[in-house]
Formats: sequence, C-alpha cells, structure tokens
Amino acid sequence: MSVRAVRMGKRKSTKVTATSLRGIKDPRERFIARLFDRTLKQGWREADDLFELFPPASFMVALEGNRHLRVKILTDAVGIPKKIATRRSVVAACEDVQLAVEEGITNAEALLEILPLSIVVGTLDINRLWIFSVEGDWVARASRSSSARKVAVERIQLIIESAVAEGLVSMQDIARGISFEQMAQQVSIEQLQDVFVHAMNAACEDGQLDSAALLGMVDVDTLLADIPLEHTWTNVVMDLVASAGEFPQSPDDLAALPKPTIYRRHASVWPASEDVEDDAMEVTDDELDLSGDAEAETSADWVQSLAAQSGTGVSEPTSVESTRRRSVTKKLEEMGRLPPSHEYLSLAILRSMVKAYDEMKRRRTKASRARGVRECFDNDAHLKSALLALLELLNPALDVDDASDTSFLVDVFVREEYTLWKQSKNGGGGSSNGSSDRRSLHVGPHPPPLPLGGR
Repeated sequence: MSVRAVRMGKRKSTKVTATSLRGIKDPRERFIARLFDRTLKQGWREADDLFELFPPASFMVALEGNRHLRVKILTDAVGIPKKIATRRSVVAACEDVQLAVEEGITNAEALLEILPLSIVVGTLDINRLWIFSVEGDWVARASRSSSARKVAVERIQLIIESAVAEGLVSMQDIARGISFEQMAQQVSIEQLQDVFVHAMNAACEDGQLDSAALLGMVDVDTLLADIPLEHTWTNVVMDLVASAGEFPQSPDDLAALPKPTIYRRHASVWPASEDVEDDAMEVTDDELDLSGDAEAETSADWVQSLAAQSGTGVSEPTSVESTRRRSVTKKLEEMGRLPPSHEYLSLAILRSMVKAYDEMKRRRTKASRARGVRECFDNDAHLKSALLALLELLNPALDVDDASDTSFLVDVFVREEYTLWKQSKNGGGGSSNGSSDRRSLHVGPHPPPLPLGGR
C-alpha cells in the first residue's frame, strides 16, 4: 500500500463490538461511541464533516497528554519523518496537521483510523460528537422516499438501542415517550391480544404486571418504523435521550458549547503586504526575529486560543514570512547544507544554521568552532533539531537519533564537517595521517566541503 493510501485510508465497515468499547467506562461516552462509530461506518456522515465541529489542529491539542499518538499521526497521516515528529511540540503539531489537511495530504478518515474509539470519545467534546452524529435534515427528508425513510428509521433505532444498552433510558421510558395510545394504534391485533392475555393472567395470579415482559411482546423495531418519525424524534430522541444524556437539543445549545481549543502563532510582527516585490524582500541577519521558540513545549511565541467553530485558528504564513524563508533556504542550498527535512524546521532554526556555518568558517580550531555553533542557537531544543537534520544530510549512516547530549552532537557535527573538508583537501583520500581518527562511515554522495582551515 502506498504512503498516500495510508494517509488517506478508509475505516472498515463493521459494527461496534465489545472490543472497540473496551476502556470506555462512562455511560455517556459509551453511548456516543456506539452512535459516532456506526454513523461513520454506515456512511450517514462523511468523516471530513467532523472538521466543521473540530478544526484539524484541535485533534493535536486533545492529544496533548498522549505523545505516542501525536507522533503516530504526524508520521502515518501527515508524513513527517519519525526523527522529526518525535521532536515536534504540541503547538508545532497543530500547524503540521492543519496544513496537511489544507494541502490534501491527509484527511479526517486518516486521523480516525489511527485513533482508537476510546481516545476519540475520551478526548474530544462528546457534546459535539453527538451533534455530528444526529444533525442534518434526514428526519424531514424521510417523507420524500422509502429509502430515505428506511435510513431515518435505522438511525433512530440506533439512538434508542444505544441509549437503552448504556442505561441512559429504559424501555419503559421509551414506551411512555411514544405514548401507549400511539403504540395501541400501530401494533398488530395479534400483539394486542398477546398483551391482553398476559395482563389478565398476571392480574389473576398475583395482581402484579411485569412491564418489561409486556413490552417484550411488542416488536419495537416494527413499531418505530410505523409511528410518525417526527413524533419519535421529538418525544423520544430529544425529550428523553438528549435530556438524559445532557446533550444539546437546539442550535442555541450548540452555540453555547465551548469552542475547541487549539494553539496558534501570534500575528507576525512583520507587516504583510501583497504589493512588495520578491526582489525587495532580501533579508539581512539583523532583520530576522530569532527570539521565538517554535519547537519548545513552553514557547512564548505560541498562545492558547479558542477557534471559531468553522475556522481553523491557525494563521497562514504571510507572503513576507514565506519570502524570508525562501531567502534563508536559498543560502543553505547554495552551501549544499539544506537538510532534506528543512520544511519541518522553523525559520529561526534555519537562520541559526546559516549563522553557525558563518562562524565555523571564521574560526580555526575544533573547540572554537563547537563554541561558535552553540552560540548561534537560542536554546538546546533548536540546536538539537538543527544538528540532527544536518547530520542526516552529512552522513546518513550515523545513528544519533537517541542522543540527548547536545555537546556530543556538536562534536560529531564539527568532526563530520572537518572530515569532509580534509578529504577534499587530500583529493578525497581521507585525512593526511591515514584517517586513524576517522570514526564515521559516509555513504552516497557527499555534500560539498566547506572552506574550513586550522585543525
């Protein structure tokens, strides 16, 4: 199966099982799990409709405490390399997922295929999941055709059966909601006769009637199919089930719900102008704001905010920001030092890379170069992300993904650059002393060596 097929995967069309409900203890959540899962599997709603109630970025906020699933979404649904995904903060992951959806790289089905049902109902707002499962004009459309009515009856039956199964309401509640008069008009003569005989026998024996046994004689599915759907919808689904579960019953209730929480960047400090020519956008070192920490979990450049119901809450990069990024990546590309995963690195990190290489060219010893590299980055999180990306470019055979010591990474990075320069100086034959100190194993084409000197 192709990567894209995985990212845009389809959910299997099977009924909700005890296994899929495992780990869900709250009756309201179990009810919604049954309803939501069946709604998708029967094709009554498209998965992407979920984004109308939950912006894509809000999925990552909901998984703020579940790093494993955040990484799995970024790798399997978005396509970010694992070594980068494991270092993405929640706020960065919000932007990744939002952009991936906007660009058609992934969709809601792919996200839901990764997320267990217990996680969906346990982290997303179940009131909104209820709305997703029941909203629409399908009750009104039931009168237009027999097929539309059949689907509407099936959906109402699902709601009632799920509510009874999870103890939100009882069959006695359902019978009272429908009304005994309405039931008497719809059930068959044979069923009425059975109920009458049972009632009379019970009255003669001990004077006590078993309401559950009486209702068991009535074919509820057939009854619901024959009773006007608007009556069942209003008197049973809304007045009983929604009330018992404390779910929204009107548009006003929906409007009163808290909006999904997401994270987004502050507005850019640079004025966006559509009239600025690209040639006029060359950026000097001093023009870049490098104080942001877009990769750190506690970054001051990110704030929590409420998204509009139909919006994403994640601001688009301005044309100015895009031009600045192009300028920086162009410099790295000209040096042969643009990492394959550069699109997942922040502008601040890319800018610091350029500064680091400028420092390395000016300094004459390995120790001095290592200090210079460190001084060019705002923090260890930026430094680590940059070095891992650059080492992947310089020497893919190196296994440093699990390295946590940034000093070690800096030393490896400086050594790799020095080795490339030394090999070039000696005509590609290794270091001048036979390379007894060489501990790396280069594979594939090398990036061009930098004009380093010293030792």
